[in-house]
Amino acid sequence: MNVALLIIAFNRPEPLRRLLDSLSAAQAQKTRIDISLIISIDHSDIPEVTEIAENYKWSLGEKRVIKHPQPLGLKKHILGAGDLVDGFDALVMLEDDLGVSPYVWRYIEQSVTLSQKHDDIGQVSLYSNVYNETAGLPFLPCLDGHDNYYSRVPSSWGQLWTKQQWLEFKKWLPYYELHSDALDRRLPPNVRKWPDTSWKRIFQCFLIDRGKLVLYPRESLTTNYADAGTHHVGGAYHFQTPLLTYPVDNYFLSSPDSSRAVYDEYSEREDDDFKAELLSEFGVSDVVIDLY
Repeated sequence: MNVALLIIAFNRPEPLRRLLDSLSAAQAQKTRIDISLIISIDHSDIPEVTEIAENYKWSLGEKRVIKHPQPLGLKKHILGAGDLVDGFDALVMLEDDLGVSPYVWRYIEQSVTLSQKHDDIGQVSLYSNVYNETAGLPFLPCLDGHDNYYSRVPSSWGQLWTKQQWLEFKKWLPYYELHSDALDRRLPPNVRKWPDTSWKRIFQCFLIDRGKLVLYPRESLTTNYADAGTHHVGGAYHFQTPLLTYPVDNYFLSSPDSSRAVYDEYSEREDDDFKAELLSEFGVSDVVIDLY
């Protein structure tokens, strides 16, 4: 398996250094996959960012630093950088305000293998949500005996796309341009308030429109420090989550149709077995779940 590890950087040298330090610990762990490192730097007036990227040592595959001569902005940067998946089986994308568990590789390997078998998986998250942004309350997925759950909430704090997943999303983008108003109306109210500079807003429209799900780990492989940047003023500490601190040799991952922990774009349960239990209990023909 050939995976690209892509770091999105701009003008934050210390967060970039912190992320690379966490990846140094991960380099020391065994991996059965070939991992190329790509650091993509949006046009920046801070030369230290480029120096940190160019001086970083990578031993698990090829390393490449891309310096964009003109400012892109986060949305254009993300949507363009995702095309680097060409030539790889999958692409892992990390923004520079994240930290990574040393034991991330086995999860990446198994989640890619599973995703390649199920068309209804549209993305893989390395981050595990602990907060429901729509409700403004803690989020804890129900236990179903598996090491993962599914959600129609996209991941932007450590995410992975297989080549097929990314190509399908990019093929859909012209449809969004034609029908953006109608698609946006299907979003949760807090997401509709996100700025037009948000690529995540577009990707959530894709998930809803195509009925896709995101595969999430129960124990997070990344954490979000929420340093000040394009979409954060800093200090959003409720997005930090505990990292996996021990090696896992074999994850017990459910498929979307076998999971009893499937959540919609509001973080409400929508797995078929749970709905069937409610339909039977109340003797009705349909049910909308709104536990929050």
